[in-house]
Amino acid sequence: MSVSGFRLYMRMSQIAARVPCLTNHRWRARNVLLCCRSVSSSADPPLTAERYSVSRLPFSEVSAEDIGHFQKLIPGRVITDESDLRSHNIDWLKTVRGRSKVLLKPKNTEEMSQILKYCNRRYLAVTPQGGNTGLVGGSVPVFDEILVSTALMDKVISFDNVSGK
Repeated sequence: MSVSGFRLYMRMSQIAARVPCLTNHRWRARNVLLCCRSVSSSADPPLTAERYSVSRLPFSEVSAEDIGHFQKLIPGRVITDESDLRSHNIDWLKTVRGRSKVLLKPKNTEEMSQILKYCNRRYLAVTPQGGNTGLVGGSVPVFDEILVSTALMDKVISFDNVSGK
């Protein structure tokens, strides 16, 4: 069975994890092994904007001046190379595709704040992106939004054991 670019295989195995299953109104354990195998495809998924027939709102377009500003703000962490952007413009399941021309990688909340203030002032659209592993394409730009990755924001300042936050 094919599911959005992945094939799911099930097979019985004595080594596999035991999974409860309902049979004849009684729970019993059955051995099931689930394996996922990526199906490589050279064809890109459709552009999100075309797939869902949506129109771009009147945001500003990213200019060379904007790129220069970001490079001064977070030197070495502004990605504009198309081949480097490819994996960020396509969702994990390879079902939707955006066409962002820039990826920003802030390391802390101060940098993130400066980026968002600038984008707000210039009326530039932004798409936040964590690991790009969501299953609904929400972290992929629809048009040419600026991608802002949180991948380098990995310093935990505090953690509440009760709430998990």
